[in-house]
Amino acid sequence: MTSMLDVMTFLLKKYVASLPLPTLSDIFDQLIWYLDDNGKEIEEVRRKWLFSENKKEVEVALYISETFPFDSYDEIHDCYSSICKKWPELCPCCDEVINNWKQQFSIS
Repeated sequence: MTSMLDVMTFLLKKYVASLPLPTLSDIFDQLIWYLDDNGKEIEEVRRKWLFSENKKEVEVALYISETFPFDSYDEIHDCYSSICKKWPELCPCCDEVINNWKQQFSIS
């Protein structure tokens, strides 16, 4: 049986370069709701990709927006701060997720 990591990696490799990566993230967002595990495997791959050295994997993981990738603010903040240090151009997306977390959970 093929793993979700294999499926997501295959789709990223076959993705049409002229399309923006958030479009692939949108597909993963939709799949979260269609799978019998409520996207558990997608979330596992997403968390793995957020720590990847492959910028495309990180970008796709960042733009998945139906759920938060971690259960605590500290985890999100630490992970996304690390991404911003590696790829400053991804900071606006990281900041948006962090701000959404703060808003969702009423954190100042």
